Amino acid sequence: QEEEEEEEEEEEEEEEEEEEEEEEEVEEEEEEEEEEEEEEEVEEEEEEEEEEEEVEEEEEEEEEEEEEEEEEEEEEEEEEEEEEEDKRCTKSNKPFQAVSVKIQKQHQSFNHSLYSLLNTITQQNPNSILGSELFTCMHILSRHI
Repeated sequence: QEEEEEEEEEEEEEEEEEEEEEEEEVEEEEEEEEEEEEEEEVEEEEEEEEEEEEVEEEEEEEEEEEEEEEEEEEEEEEEEEEEEEDKRCTKSNKPFQAVSVKIQKQHQSFNHSLYSLLNTITQQNPNSILGSELFTCMHILSRHI
């Protein structure tokens, strides 16, 4: 009888152990499932965020392109207006342009004469401090005339 009782106890213990193991397994499986669900949720959220970011980037790019196109159109319009203004000015400014060319030629001639004179002075007195200073001053002056 004792043996039977011991066997029964052992069987009960084994059954309890098996039940505990099964419970642990079930708990582990549930935990794993929960973790997987959480991971999936996190992944879904990340994917949604990425998609939103992509959409935002695309919208920004489109806006930038539109702005660039508008700027280009404005520049083209400005260039056309400038060209038209230039054409009008060119027709009315021909006498002034001729005078301007004459002034430039006279300026060049003056500079050439000035340099010739200074060159002559410094060649006649190569060691003269006055000659080199005069040359420097006249050079500076000629740039501002």
